[in-house]
Amino acid sequence: MAGANGMTYIRMMLDVLTKKEVHLAKILQYTTEQSNLLKQTEFDELEFLQLVERKDGIIKKIGEFDNGFQSIFNRVSEELQVNKEEYKEQVLEMQGLITRITDLGVKIAALEEKNRSALEFALQGKKKSIRQFKVGKQTADKYYKNMIGLQAQKSYFMDQKN
Repeated sequence: MAGANGMTYIRMMLDVLTKKEVHLAKILQYTTEQSNLLKQTEFDELEFLQLVERKDGIIKKIGEFDNGFQSIFNRVSEELQVNKEEYKEQVLEMQGLITRITDLGVKIAALEEKNRSALEFALQGKKKSIRQFKVGKQTADKYYKNMIGLQAQKSYFMDQKN
């Protein structure tokens, strides 16, 4: 597998890592957008869920990248060990990409945790709002029932007087 074949696999691995970095940057962007949504006074659930769906699609692609990378690595790992000097530059480039990918992963994880807390807080506010709405609705229902009851009683009394 030495020579051109080995270099082709190395380029493929670099390509996969580059794509993974781009996709992780997109996830970070979407996670930041979610963070901004959570900071707004009115929480837009629909937009938040759309971002979740977009991220989910990207995460699936990243899983495919990881599987592809591992498959290629399994083919060339021995070649890389035997001919370290020949691939030194490409290995350093891969290490740089892996470091950037790891940094992105750490940023995403930290922001996701922050968003999780903010989302719980936003949902608590929604629950409180829903509870208040239900209490208001129940009060209005009771009021209307009372009013209907009073009207029925008034007409009864009116019929009694006639």
